[in-house]
Amino acid sequence: MKITILLICMCLGCSCVRKEILENFPIPLNINIASLSRGTTPLLDGAELGVYIAENSPENDYDGVAYQNIHAIIKNGELELDEDIMLSSTMANIYVYSPYKTTFTDPRATRVTTKASPDFLLGKVEGINNLNPNANIILQHMYSVIRFKIRNLSGSTFYSSILNITLRNNEGYTNLSVMGKVDMKDCSIVPALPSAHAVSISFSPSYKISSDFPDDDNSISMTVIPTPVLSGEMILEVVFSPTSKRSFEIPLTNWECGKIYTYNLSITN
Repeated sequence: MKITILLICMCLGCSCVRKEILENFPIPLNINIASLSRGTTPLLDGAELGVYIAENSPENDYDGVAYQNIHAIIKNGELELDEDIMLSSTMANIYVYSPYKTTFTDPRATRVTTKASPDFLLGKVEGINNLNPNANIILQHMYSVIRFKIRNLSGSTFYSSILNITLRNNEGYTNLSVMGKVDMKDCSIVPALPSAHAVSISFSPSYKISSDFPDDDNSISMTVIPTPVLSGEMILEVVFSPTSKRSFEIPLTNWECGKIYTYNLSITN
């Protein structure tokens, strides 16, 4: 009986020592882009991303070291960082965004614009350390996509070609914005000022419409900073010629990040 008890104690002692060694042994961070929201295709090789590793909030250090806006690149389907990050037993939060910008200095108020890139991707994962070194990141699309499907039911060929469309704020409103401010800590985005309050697309040659709504691939799409929309706050202007245009009010809604909003518009007379 004494021998059995001694062996159990020895085994328990070895287990405690082994756990302590593991907790104190640095392990390299591994980041995997698990997926993108909206079901889009994965990031291609050569895509550049920025990474923050911090305790609690992205502007903080990790284990006394500042890992701020580290450049990373997709290579052979995997994310490679410009420098190795060694994890201790201290818990870390991992923040990843795309496309990479050297000018980003404040992860709590990062200024972005829809004119610079078709989208801004952002994701985070919490509770990563040397006992759990694999960070599987889901990147969220931070902009809203506004899709217009326009058809001509007037019977006139005059309305069969579009030269330009402009989505703009009605007078006295400023919510429509091409500039945004991103807080990476909670993965949020809000419109930022100053900003242009109109998004315009010109077509050359002209954009043809028929009596049927186009499919998604042939519709007119634009990206905007997510924002609530009041009834009558935003107007879509459709220009058919230098002297002819039609206007449509955008109904009450709330444009959220990562979502697509489709508006079916008909020219009737």
